[in-house]
Amino acid sequence: MRIHTKINHQKLEKKIIAAIKGIDNIQGYTDFLTLFAAYFGAVEKLVDESINLSCIPDYLQRRKVAALTADMNFLNTQLIPPATPIILPDIENNLQCLGAMYVMEGSTLGGATIARLIASKTNLLTEDGLAFFNGYGADTMPMWQTFKNQLDSILLSPEDEYVVIHSANETFARFSDWIDLCNSN
Repeated sequence: MRIHTKINHQKLEKKIIAAIKGIDNIQGYTDFLTLFAAYFGAVEKLVDESINLSCIPDYLQRRKVAALTADMNFLNTQLIPPATPIILPDIENNLQCLGAMYVMEGSTLGGATIARLIASKTNLLTEDGLAFFNGYGADTMPMWQTFKNQLDSILLSPEDEYVVIHSANETFARFSDWIDLCNSN
C-alpha cells in the first residue's frame, strides 16, 4: 500500500508540514485543527455508513472525531460547517472504507511528533488540546500493526487491493485539495 500511495501521501505531507511551520499561536493551531476536524469528520460519516465491522471490529475505537472534538472543546472552539463544500472521496463500500481508514490510521504515526511541535509553538501541554495528534499514545504502533494485519487478512485479491489503494489515494488527494481550498479563502 505504501508504495502505491507514496506520491499522494508526500504531496499532502508537504502541505501539512508547511501548515505546522506556520503555527505560532493558539489561533493558528485552532485553524490547523479545524482542517482535520472538518475533513476527517466528513470522511468518518461516509465510513460509518459502509464499514463492515466484522472486518475491523475495533473500528469504533479508531474513530478520530471524539479526539478532535475534545481538542476543539479544550480550545473553546466549535466546528462550524465549512462555507465551501468539502470534496470527499468516494466511499460507498467496505473496501473504499478501508482505503480511507488507511489514511486516517496512518495519520496517527507521526502524531506524537506533531503534538510535541505544536505544544512547543503554543505552550499547550501535550495532553491538553492535543488528543487527536497524540493518537493512541503508547499503543499507536500496536494499533497500526493490528490495522495492517486486519487489512492484509481482508485483501484476498488484486482487484480488492486496487479498490483500497485507489480509495486511499483519493482520500489523500481530496484532503490535499481541502487544504488548498482553505488556504485560498
